[in-house]
Amino acid sequence: MYNYSEESKKIMEYVLKESDIYHITELPVSFAALDADCQKNDPGFLSFQWLYDKLGFFHGIFAYNSFIKRVLEFQQYGDYLKSLRQRFNITHEMINCNLNSNLPVHISVSQKKDSPEEIELDLNSTLDSEFAVIIHPGQTRAQGSVFLRDPLKNVILYINKEHKIKLKKYSFIKKIETIEDLLPIYRADNTLSNNKTATIDFYMPGRGDIKEINKGLKKHIQNDTHILKANGIYSEDDKNEKISLHSSTLYLPKTFTTMNSFSRIFFNNDINLYTDNKEEAKGIIEQGRKEILSRVLKEEYGKKYFLSATRTSSVKLKDVELNGGSTWGRWASLGKRNHDFIHNSLTKEESLISEVADVLIRLDSKPKQKFSGFTLRSTYETNINDFKGIVKLNDYRGFCITLDTTKLKKGIYRDIYELFFCIPSTFSIAKTKNDSISIINCEHEYWKTKQNYKEYIINNKFFQKWQQ
Repeated sequence: MYNYSEESKKIMEYVLKESDIYHITELPVSFAALDADCQKNDPGFLSFQWLYDKLGFFHGIFAYNSFIKRVLEFQQYGDYLKSLRQRFNITHEMINCNLNSNLPVHISVSQKKDSPEEIELDLNSTLDSEFAVIIHPGQTRAQGSVFLRDPLKNVILYINKEHKIKLKKYSFIKKIETIEDLLPIYRADNTLSNNKTATIDFYMPGRGDIKEINKGLKKHIQNDTHILKANGIYSEDDKNEKISLHSSTLYLPKTFTTMNSFSRIFFNNDINLYTDNKEEAKGIIEQGRKEILSRVLKEEYGKKYFLSATRTSSVKLKDVELNGGSTWGRWASLGKRNHDFIHNSLTKEESLISEVADVLIRLDSKPKQKFSGFTLRSTYETNINDFKGIVKLNDYRGFCITLDTTKLKKGIYRDIYELFFCIPSTFSIAKTKNDSISIINCEHEYWKTKQNYKEYIINNKFFQKWQQ
């Protein structure tokens, strides 16, 4: 239940009058791909970036193989969208919330060509040549959705009434007519407070140099459409002090704690891939890797893109975000709550390391593996789908992968290492519905205690060839 000011009421009424607004509970992945940093709207390019670019998995994972490195990476890159920490965080967060985020993803649409006639927008078959699509706030969540091939479940779509666009009806679309329809779409983050009543504020204080803020509202200027971004959600404690319930409050420190937990597990063992047939598994894995690379390198455009994505330009070296100029100051200003949140998530040794600079090197332990790639192993001792037996073979340490070749006759169209984006450190396992492929967190308590089992079922489309 939300309270709101008279100013926020006027803002909501204005936007409801200006645009047709829809709540979408299953946004087609192909539609999200239109504005999710996918070159040519092809998610294969997104996979390539996350694996191969300057901060991608293969180049960037070594920046997290010790706690000190993780602290320094956080200090340097902070909220930088393309850091490997941020990329892991967004897919892991989306999996944690079942792609149903507390705050909605905001999308606006307009016609690319002026037409006197009303045209229909079909979210299942939208052409990039006909519609301009802007996703923000929610750009990273859209990328997470596209990467996972899983649809976002909390989206607000805005269509300015002057744009002459009619939205095709689907069961996953509901038109928002009133403030009462709108407010339940925004949910509070109760990490810091369990108050059932909160105040929501839509007023965005603008500055003259920020064109995207207009009339106290965020605006997608490209589509001439105002967006109802929640600037604040808060409750009050016994002292009448405001406690933020906005998801952004702990967003940045959570990226550190989640990546820290993931890295502890990742570097605690070699990466073993268990399979029923080593030779067939090798061929399937090579096919998947070639699929990603060939999509990028098959033409001159892709080759130029490859060079741009995998090299650091002199201009980028001057980027403030890459040199700690604003990031650490921003982190330092977040306050005691965020400091405590991080330290409550650390081991005693890590907490000491982060607080006492002169003992950094002396206390930091070396990782148990250097990550030189996975090792193919046969499962003679146990059945390929006996996940508990596999975990035991893996010494209850690190992550491991299983691949059942009998269920993968069509092969895969993804790199096998993309699986690491599918397994948050709090989950026991991520697997396909038919158990053909899995990635297992061997350090999850379930494998020893049979408690708190958590699984993520990888979308069937994850390993399939992309179809626009």
